[in-house]
Amino acid sequence: MCPSRCVDDSDDAIPEPEERSRNDGFWRSRRPVFLMGGTKEVDDFYRVFLAPGVTHCGLNAGSVDDLAALTAWVEHGQAPNVLHATLTTATGQTVARDVYRYPMVSRYTGHGDPSVASSFRCVQASRD
Repeated sequence: MCPSRCVDDSDDAIPEPEERSRNDGFWRSRRPVFLMGGTKEVDDFYRVFLAPGVTHCGLNAGSVDDLAALTAWVEHGQAPNVLHATLTTATGQTVARDVYRYPMVSRYTGHGDPSVASSFRCVQASRD
């Protein structure tokens, strides 16, 4: 089983969205997905979470209980669609964010306190 992964959208180890469809690396032609039976079958054992502003598998001084999400998936069949994270900004403020599985992302609604997750909504990632 491959664990879920939490990565930054500028992570050097994972290609940028526009590269995912054309490079020879990780996302190349999605052939492995088709060989394994399609997206639904791959979703049974693998999830990607893009977390903006963090390094590969790191939340700096923040936290996310990804082990609990992985345990619930493996032991109880409850696959994660969202990881609840707390992050520390450059100014030292602690903020809450929901990190959604790709291709969904968290976007600020334009209303409410930007330091709380409820001021954000889950949307399809843009291709820009």
